[in-house]
Amino acid sequence: MMIARKILMVVSVVLLGICFCFAEQAFPSLEPIAEWNEDFSEPEDIIKAGLVFSECSIESESGHACLEQYRLLERTVTSKDFMSLPEKERAEKILSQMYSDVLIQYESGQTRIDTMFEQGTYNCVSSSLLYMALCKAAKISVKAQRTPLHLFCTVTVQGSRIDVETTNPLGFEPGVKKNVSKSGNSTRYAVIPKANYSGRHEVSDKMAVSLVARNLTSSYMKANNFERAVPLAVTRLVFLQDEKDTANDSRQDLDTACTNYVVYLQKKNLFFDALSWADALVDRWGSSVSFQKTYDNAIYNCIVGFCNADDYENAEECLEDRKNRVSAKQKDELEEAIFLQKTNYRVKAITNYDQAIAFLNQELGNPVAKRSQNVRKKLTETIEYTWLKKIDSIAASGDYIKAAACADSALAAFGESAKLRNAKRQNLYNHSVTVHNAFAKLANEKKYDEALEEVDKGLEVNPSSDILKKDKRSVEAIIKKKSR
Repeated sequence: MMIARKILMVVSVVLLGICFCFAEQAFPSLEPIAEWNEDFSEPEDIIKAGLVFSECSIESESGHACLEQYRLLERTVTSKDFMSLPEKERAEKILSQMYSDVLIQYESGQTRIDTMFEQGTYNCVSSSLLYMALCKAAKISVKAQRTPLHLFCTVTVQGSRIDVETTNPLGFEPGVKKNVSKSGNSTRYAVIPKANYSGRHEVSDKMAVSLVARNLTSSYMKANNFERAVPLAVTRLVFLQDEKDTANDSRQDLDTACTNYVVYLQKKNLFFDALSWADALVDRWGSSVSFQKTYDNAIYNCIVGFCNADDYENAEECLEDRKNRVSAKQKDELEEAIFLQKTNYRVKAITNYDQAIAFLNQELGNPVAKRSQNVRKKLTETIEYTWLKKIDSIAASGDYIKAAACADSALAAFGESAKLRNAKRQNLYNHSVTVHNAFAKLANEKKYDEALEEVDKGLEVNPSSDILKKDKRSVEAIIKKKSR
């Protein structure tokens, strides 16, 4: 079976309280490990290309040994006796010859061609490529069939198409009962069931060979070995650049490898490195719909890191330098985020409430604020909050009437606000309670004239207070009763 891709999703989060790190990072190469320029005119070209994708140089000692093994096997299946067999029998015997001379043990992840020849271990990809090359040498029409998790072959003999499951020595025409041995009067049979071939899609020889690189890339990603995963994915992209098949997922696989590497760097808090490497990928191979999401997340996390360090100059420069790479939506959101966080930082440095309010009102005229309803809403909330802080600071001194007057000024300048109106109401109430308590103390001491004077002074500045009006009525009734 082919190894499923490992895909990590990048999540955009505000990274508060983290270390924004920079490091000397040895990035994975964005160049192919090798280029294949042959046109598959010879059967062994499949094996040669498979060796390249297995990271085994054709010119190496191992490469020479593997090719010699293949050539011996090819000479067997192209011998006069072999070629004299009927076409269907010849196609089936090629499979059994592979198991006689090379294949020993199935391993789902063993896709390398050199390892297949050296150790006899194989999977569906490596065994299918060997079968394809030998069939072509023996003049048998063969095609690779790909499913989401598997590769097998189909041969066409005497006008009939026959499936071949290369991971089993009895895999020729799966589903057909085979005679495997005879003992005395009994005969033993075996039936190789058809694997799950749903979603099958016939692919070119190039696509089939490229799956060696695809599987190895996936294996390297699982081990976070991006130094080898990325160049292999690039190699496959270049190899399949002219492939028009809808099954050409080479760019998607490169994006997956690069996304996983960006996430890997971000998990190490290397946000600027992650973005710089994403820049390098876009410069070398362009962007794509899927990688654009990764890029947007990379610049988001990098700029958040700058902003959390109150480094707005670098945050703005980072975005300006990449305005043609980031998506329009992310660009607008980042401009807004930088503007708001920078504004909040500057407001905190202003100790005078009036100056802070004036600054915030001025910022409402900024182009970012004019463009964005969300920014205007945030600024307006901050202005309201600053007014409330000013009112609270006055109230803290005990001058509730002055605090209420400040709330009136805020309402006049800011406009209608339930919070500001409530602040005014609360301060007038606090004033009423303060006067009432002083009044009650005097009244309890039977100093009624002084109590009346206290409540009158309170009503003079807070004439609408029901509490003080009630106090005035009660003390006036006592004084009137005493005067009789």
